[in-house]
Amino acid sequence: MYENIEVMKLIDKMRIDCKLSVAQLTDGITSTRNYSRLLSGDTSLTFENLVLMLKKLSIPIYEFGNLLANQYIYQYQEEMYFFDYVADEMYETAYQYYLENPSLVHPKGLLAKKSIPMAIRLMEYKLDKITLSQLRLYAQSMIHLEELLKNKVLFRDDILSLSLFVKFCNRKENELIVQLMHKILIERSIRIMTGYVEVDSLILYKMTLKCIFAKPEMTEYDHEDFREVASMALDYFRRARMRVSDLEFLKLLYDYNKQNHQRNDLVVYYYVLSVLATYNEEVSNTLKQELSEEDKQIYLHYLKDSKIVKAPMYEGIINEKYL
Repeated sequence: MYENIEVMKLIDKMRIDCKLSVAQLTDGITSTRNYSRLLSGDTSLTFENLVLMLKKLSIPIYEFGNLLANQYIYQYQEEMYFFDYVADEMYETAYQYYLENPSLVHPKGLLAKKSIPMAIRLMEYKLDKITLSQLRLYAQSMIHLEELLKNKVLFRDDILSLSLFVKFCNRKENELIVQLMHKILIERSIRIMTGYVEVDSLILYKMTLKCIFAKPEMTEYDHEDFREVASMALDYFRRARMRVSDLEFLKLLYDYNKQNHQRNDLVVYYYVLSVLATYNEEVSNTLKQELSEEDKQIYLHYLKDSKIVKAPMYEGIINEKYL
């Protein structure tokens, strides 16, 4: 991971490009001696000082995140491929890829500290190479939810490792993750620093909805958060026109309404539409078999409604008050 020394190397390069001395950059932020210690990795850079330095360099934090991520995107791309295989639950494929890429044993890229080691252990568990107890013990040594709740920023490695952790966390951990997601997405008291803001925002939306939906008893606050995050996610799809990726979100919304005995025919319409449009034929066929006759009739009814067909995407299921 590169939260400290690699961040500082990039900052120092920008300082030189901007023709600023160390004294000019650190004035009012930290000492020149401490700056040297930051560069050598002897101490850690705080988020507050990072923001102040970037302000002096006239670099927005999101742009800095992009620059930082792009340094690694090609150099360690095999790590991202491997992670994606595990995240998509293609464990046999992931294992074969792992054997073909020995560098994954000692990852060095963006996801080296948490996500790749977590992916390896989850893969091993799914392939019956370790027990669930061993997996959980390893995860608990790496994921410290109480500490994350106190943070002011989350990095991409935190987000992606959490996206794997939710696949096997217990009830208490699930509740803490819901609280963490609330701070990030609703309160916005925790910021995310990533070069992949759109992709990672979708991961956060999905993680939040899944964790709320997994709670045995949802409070009214949980219902409110679920509806708000669902609207945020669908609004993103609407603006980005990413229809190929909306199936999982619409299924969560469809299942949520079913479980809570809430009828919204437009949710059914958009869900069936997404099932039929998905590129994954196996998934589409499975989900089509699960549709009720009533679902099919609702879909056909709205398909004949020219106002709905011509309306903006997700019209009627996005609550604008949350946006």
